[in-house]
Amino acid sequence: MFFSDKADLISLDFTPRKPCFSKAQMEWRGVVLNGKVSQDKPIVDLSDEKLDELIFELFGELSFVELAELHEAIESSDISESMNWELYAKKMKIHWNQRNRGLFAQVCSLPESFKSWCDERKVSASDLMPLNSLRDMETFIELSPVFSELRLTRNDGKKVIDLLVDLLLMGTPTQELRPEDGQDWLKALYNKRYPNTQETAHVRQTQTSWPEFAQVQNRRHGDRLTYNMQIQYLDNKDLTSKLNRLSQIAEKS
Repeated sequence: MFFSDKADLISLDFTPRKPCFSKAQMEWRGVVLNGKVSQDKPIVDLSDEKLDELIFELFGELSFVELAELHEAIESSDISESMNWELYAKKMKIHWNQRNRGLFAQVCSLPESFKSWCDERKVSASDLMPLNSLRDMETFIELSPVFSELRLTRNDGKKVIDLLVDLLLMGTPTQELRPEDGQDWLKALYNKRYPNTQETAHVRQTQTSWPEFAQVQNRRHGDRLTYNMQIQYLDNKDLTSKLNRLSQIAEKS
């Protein structure tokens, strides 16, 4: 480790969303890793260090969005061949696979407002993984600012991502996916994705409208709601009487 007076350094095009408090510029083989090259700060040459270890020690634990941005910055730089992503992923305690690598490019293509929402909500790779199913990100990019505008929670945002991807793959027009004023976006998308789903209040009413001798359970199959009924009876006469009663109730409902 020593101080360098090199003037031909370049900056890595990456800035973590949380500040890096090092007062010195960390150089690794001609690239300053933390911030823009500045003549006012000392330069510490760490070119003999392993790049994956140095990156981890310098930036610590990164969010998934930060990791995607770091990956894009390093892979587009002259030091890309020196980065051991598998070892770095182990230090970050994440799985390193092709699906995650493909997701990095998807995330980096999204607007800053969506990436900021992801970072604030600590959105994970699994939350964003449905995006890998989209061949064209244009419509999702167009809708993505709504996440921050509505200040969606991570849990609601994850559900919205799942629904949006499904609806986009089904060919739903963009205009039908936009939230209307005062509209519950998650509920609206859910109803559009599962149009045959009955309201909870109606389901509850259906469950409680049967007489005590009939035990009814509802089961969901995709967007279809079906009912299973068990009837307790003593003999054929009792069964006939109860079936007639159930028939009358069904006609009134």
